[in-house]
Amino acid sequence: MKAVKMMLRREGAAAAVSVIAVLALTVLLFAAHTVRWAAVPLRALTVICVLRVISGDISPAYKLGLAVPMLLFPLHGGVFYLLFVRGSARKKLEKRIKAVFAGSSPVAPEKGDVLENYLSARGMPVCGAADLRYYAFGDVMFAEMLNAIGSARERVFLEFFIVSEGTALSELVGALAERAAAGVDVRVLIDGAGSAFTKPRGLSDELRRKGIRLREFNRLSPLGLSAAGIRDHRKILAVDGDTAFCGGINIADEYMGRKVRFGVWKDGGFSLRGEAAGRFERMFLQMWGLAGGSVPDCAAENAVADRAGGIVQPFGDIPLDGCRVSLAVYLHIISRANRYVYVVTPYLVCDDELIGALCAAAGGGADVRLILPGIPDKRYVNIITKSYYGALIRAGVRVCEYTPGFVHTKLIVSDDEIAAMGTVNLDYRSMSEHFECGCVIRDKEFIEAAKRDIEATLGECTEVVTAPRASSCCPKTALLSEMTYVTSPFVKIARIFLKLLTPLM
Repeated sequence: MKAVKMMLRREGAAAAVSVIAVLALTVLLFAAHTVRWAAVPLRALTVICVLRVISGDISPAYKLGLAVPMLLFPLHGGVFYLLFVRGSARKKLEKRIKAVFAGSSPVAPEKGDVLENYLSARGMPVCGAADLRYYAFGDVMFAEMLNAIGSARERVFLEFFIVSEGTALSELVGALAERAAAGVDVRVLIDGAGSAFTKPRGLSDELRRKGIRLREFNRLSPLGLSAAGIRDHRKILAVDGDTAFCGGINIADEYMGRKVRFGVWKDGGFSLRGEAAGRFERMFLQMWGLAGGSVPDCAAENAVADRAGGIVQPFGDIPLDGCRVSLAVYLHIISRANRYVYVVTPYLVCDDELIGALCAAAGGGADVRLILPGIPDKRYVNIITKSYYGALIRAGVRVCEYTPGFVHTKLIVSDDEIAAMGTVNLDYRSMSEHFECGCVIRDKEFIEAAKRDIEATLGECTEVVTAPRASSCCPKTALLSEMTYVTSPFVKIARIFLKLLTPLM
């Protein structure tokens, strides 16, 4: 009881300080518009904050995305930066992240491959994986997930960005409740923002009554505005430390094709067993500890190392650590492509490094293709995505839009030798502000399955071109049609302003 009172006292004091600070800033901003000298400290604050941003160790594009709007509004820019970018909530979360993820020790690589060395040096070693499966659509993957949950003997761990009311969630909760009643340790971790407006009311109480433990990572709070952009975008199902699923699907009916949103919703992922599954369980346990309470023992990998199956390298990306792992994975695969590299992504809102790598690969003779949504879920993001089309197409990159609807798969395949799949979008937030995960895969059968799906998807795509050309250039995977790249004056104007905010999207 005493500890609870102390906690409430601390929370009350923090809230009081925040309220006083907001009131003081409000008064100062009001005075700046009525008293000439009052604007001086606000302008000085903005200049100091801009200098801090420019000198920081972040992406140049991200620096511009923060600095330019601050300079355009010098009276409010510094206040915005302190409240929404470098506030105390973000600093506290950064310290917590460092404490939780400090145990990821380097692993000596077994080969001389650059990517293997890079990931191993960050505690993400090469693993064996048995029964490696590729899922082209979310409904098939979800059915297999329910089957895996039903066979759980010791523990079931789920981590998702979004859970939404519907038949999929009902089936999932039913399967989890049945295992919890049998004595299985069942834990569910969801993102506090991703599920804030989609989860059913009373979900927490329902799960607790059924013996299921639930935690939310970084709930939305007026006192945590500066940390609001740090989200858990991972999607993991780990069963008994021996089976794991990962991919693009969340727990919502549209991901399984049961609800029509933005046309046909194409999504997918993968599953595996063995040594690599334990790595995904470890990722879950780290996030479970970060979401609340004490940090659990993350040495939970109990699967026996078995290299008879595929060779994989599970990876996790952590914000605020100065290391963009997901970007490094994509840059490596693209830059080393000799014959082809195919990329499937719902968004393309990234910095010049990635765009430059795609253009360089195409310029070097590789067949570079991007598969993007034909029906976007976010119009403003799609405007930014299309802003890259001209440069990409001129460099020889083939841009293909999925005509039936929205593609949410996150996949890259190259040269029949390497693939990477997981939760990573090709946007700034995924590569800088989100917790993400995925797997680098070097397995012939998996890559063949992924490539077959890509070729089938290309058959349902419309290729975007700068001018009509002969369709004979793609004999194996002829596209349905071609669409000349044209930009309206309205979109051009909107793009000017949206481009400034690209790193914040």
